Amino acid sequence: MRGIKTYHTADEFFKIARSLGRCELVDGEIQLMEPAGGEHGNLAIKIGSRLNVFVEEHNLGAVFAAETGYILKHAQKEGERDTVRGIDASFIRKERIPPEGIPKKFIPFPPDLAVEVVSPGDTKREVAEKVQEYLDFGVPLVWVVSPTEKTVTVYRANGEVEVKRDGDLLSGEDVVPGFTLKVDGIFV
Repeated sequence: MRGIKTYHTADEFFKIARSLGRCELVDGEIQLMEPAGGEHGNLAIKIGSRLNVFVEEHNLGAVFAAETGYILKHAQKEGERDTVRGIDASFIRKERIPPEGIPKKFIPFPPDLAVEVVSPGDTKREVAEKVQEYLDFGVPLVWVVSPTEKTVTVYRANGEVEVKRDGDLLSGEDVVPGFTLKVDGIFV
């Protein structure tokens, strides 16, 4: 006997997600995720904290910690379903933050910068699909941090992809103007 799929909206997901542990909503379906490992968490906080210091010093916007929920897709018509992703580190430009402030619930739009740290259980296909999803929903700059390869792959909205290695400088480009970070400093 086949099970019946249950689909959720972003609002429904917000109400139940805490009781489920680490999870995301993808096309209306809840996907459970394993907790992040130590290396993953350390890399995410290194990047996020350095980014946060720079952003606050220059009053550029707001940086968000691992697993902040973003509603990347709102169902607009019959057959569509919401997608909520938890991003490892992220940034939103000041001018995009609503006048009433940062939402208490999921952020209802994509970030300007999404940082994903590859976990041991992530497949290349899963990572590629997530990156493409971010770009499709309007994230202009995505950094994928690979602890195994000690690289940061930069994906841009214009389709350009660049791999940064030891000795290279990671840049916030026009998304976080003036921000730079040595790649080898991430993996120390």
